[in-house]
Amino acid sequence: MTGAQKRKSPDVRRREILDAVIAIGSDKGLDAISVRDVAEQAGVAPGLIHHYFPSMDELLAESFGSWADSSLKQLQEISDGATPKVALALTVANLSPDQRIWNDALSTAWRYSQLRERAKALSEDYLAHVEGLVRAGVEQEQFTCPDPRATAWRIILVLDGMVAMMHILDLIGRDELATIVGPVVENELGIPTGAFTELVQAVLVADDVMTHA
Repeated sequence: MTGAQKRKSPDVRRREILDAVIAIGSDKGLDAISVRDVAEQAGVAPGLIHHYFPSMDELLAESFGSWADSSLKQLQEISDGATPKVALALTVANLSPDQRIWNDALSTAWRYSQLRERAKALSEDYLAHVEGLVRAGVEQEQFTCPDPRATAWRIILVLDGMVAMMHILDLIGRDELATIVGPVVENELGIPTGAFTELVQAVLVADDVMTHA
């Protein structure tokens, strides 16, 4: 009909709702989200949210899962073609404020079974990414590591803690990321002292240049 507003497809509307959840979660946290907040952010009626996502559990699981899966794929894409050491440095440097959503999802997951299962699966995917880099580094003799899986877990747990200290409590600055995490990775992987720290610092500087270009 001439002059009538074109109706958005279900896929587009669904994506807008998921994006609205992440936008609110980045600002207020996933545990503070309400259907009314999402509806207002997406510019739709609350009833439409319920139409696409009958429960808050399903809404949170799908929105977080979609966001986290996309984030991991982007990280894997920028790591493709890089040496294991550089790829691991890129992973360490990838601690943007948006990563608070991971912490929110984990702390909220005990209340929602679907969110818990999605967070568990995505955590296993992230572990596979880091462990894969460690194993590749060992095979290429860049790293020395008797237990790549345990080392990957320790690195991940350090990074999770850094997200909270950097982007929730503001106790650690981004400029301190390399000097705190770098020595831990060097010790875990038998890398000469300072070498990985300097590599992470170079990645952060390059990222700043690209961001402000």
